[in-house]
Amino acid sequence: MESYGCQHYRRKCEIEAPCCKIWYPCRLCHNDQYRGPKAPGCQVETMERRNVEKIRCLVCKKEQGVSNKCEECGEEFAKYYCAICKFWNDNPVKGIYHCEQCGICRVGNADDYFHCENCNGDFALHGQDEHVCTNSGMKNNCPICFEDMFSSRKQSQRMPVCGHFIHSKCLNDYLRTAGVNRCPICSKDIIQEDEDRIKEIDAILASTRENLPKELINMKVSILCNNCLKKSGDIPFHFYGLKCSHCGSYNTRQIAGSEIKTEEKTNVEKDEEKEENNGENNEETKADEEDEEGDWEDM
Repeated sequence: MESYGCQHYRRKCEIEAPCCKIWYPCRLCHNDQYRGPKAPGCQVETMERRNVEKIRCLVCKKEQGVSNKCEECGEEFAKYYCAICKFWNDNPVKGIYHCEQCGICRVGNADDYFHCENCNGDFALHGQDEHVCTNSGMKNNCPICFEDMFSSRKQSQRMPVCGHFIHSKCLNDYLRTAGVNRCPICSKDIIQEDEDRIKEIDAILASTRENLPKELINMKVSILCNNCLKKSGDIPFHFYGLKCSHCGSYNTRQIAGSEIKTEEKTNVEKDEEKEENNGENNEETKADEEDEEGDWEDM
């Protein structure tokens, strides 16, 4: 069986780009050919598929107006056709539906999704009860790859703590390679810290504090919590982490220019200083006695 279409979509027609009048298998093939405003080829980076007015049958090569059936050979171009988006797709695996509110076609079955007006996107119906709105969240770019998420062909998801949206693959790659659990936009937790993890960090700090340089053992700093957005003062300094005094999170940062405070000297330090002072006093007393003896001899 002969295969029609391109790497993006299976279909038995190609389109004439309204911007440059060049034939392409699909709008994405057009966009992939863009090399810049001064390079050869079309000077438009993103083709508007709704403006397509002419297509060509790949079976009989007949040029014609937009439809889903060749007016010459009667061949159906695709199983799915959207006259609004000028979109054809003959993939038998993927379900596709047109969302009236979004104004574009989306992958999936319409009965499995609901549209959120505040977020400007469609979401799985099974998570509707737990859904938290983020104003126009889907109208932003992915914070990792910077691609527009509203019209992106990649799957997107909402981060559970802060509500920012991100491509699912970009999030997985970010967590795996960056090694941090912070939203790249607001720095809140991506996956909320559990109590066991917090207790583990508490234990690490307690067992290693005495290994800090002497001048840092009693240091106190001011911090800002990325999760609750509250400030804390007089927090014991440690390279491994600084704990929020309000919510207990370690997702914090030291405030720039914050005053660094040091506690009073420990008993050990006081004893060491006392011994040093006693040593200095003994030396002075000895020197005075030698001076007195010398004076007596001179007399």
